[in-house]
Amino acid sequence: MKISRADSEAERRLGLSGRESMPKNEGMLFIFDRPGRYAFWMKGMKFPLDFIWISGDKITEITGKVGIDQMNLRPQQPVDKILEVNSGWAAEHQIKIGDTVKYESVSN
Repeated sequence: MKISRADSEAERRLGLSGRESMPKNEGMLFIFDRPGRYAFWMKGMKFPLDFIWISGDKITEITGKVGIDQMNLRPQQPVDKILEVNSGWAAEHQIKIGDTVKYESVSN
């Protein structure tokens, strides 16, 4: 899977908004300096998403099929990463709570 990182405030604010779509096996990883119950919204979104909430290297929650009109999404417990993928991707790939997340940076 190819993942774009959003680790600055400006990148997190923009997120995936304004895009017409996202390729099937791509996503955006939001990275925070410390755990929190960060709020997300679908402002400017043109396609639905799954939210995969991550604490450390473990998936703690999955919010699937988030519609483009949803506002103020928050995890139940503090997280330091959120992975946004196309709606249905988490179920299709049998992603579940407790799964370990591993990623590495790749230079172009």
